[in-house]
Amino acid sequence: PVLCMIFITAIYILKVVPALANFGRSRWQEKVDTGVLQARPGGPFSEVSESFATLLSLIYVSSTFLALGRMERHVPVTNLIFECVAVHNVTQCCCNLYCFVMLVQLGREQQIRIWGNDLDVSQNSH
Repeated sequence: PVLCMIFITAIYILKVVPALANFGRSRWQEKVDTGVLQARPGGPFSEVSESFATLLSLIYVSSTFLALGRMERHVPVTNLIFECVAVHNVTQCCCNLYCFVMLVQLGREQQIRIWGNDLDVSQNSH
């Protein structure tokens, strides 16, 4: 069961996450090309809908509480749910590491220091 969960996690990271990252990118690019939207640093990721982010956060928190209630009724380590939680935790760590590496890479590309950055009012500024 653990190997199965690791396989599912690998598929999620390699297939689902890139599909979510590309979701709406062509629609955003089309709106930018026609002049409906002005391109901002961050591309389509800077056009996050507040309602969509709130909805996803509520779904995540709700599913966490549902899973917690389910885990309270089962004996530890003998059920698939605890293996799923272990894989989930590892996946979260990997995703956090990925975000950290991408932020460091972006910081290096834009020559951003941790302290003492010069004021930038150009198009590259956030």
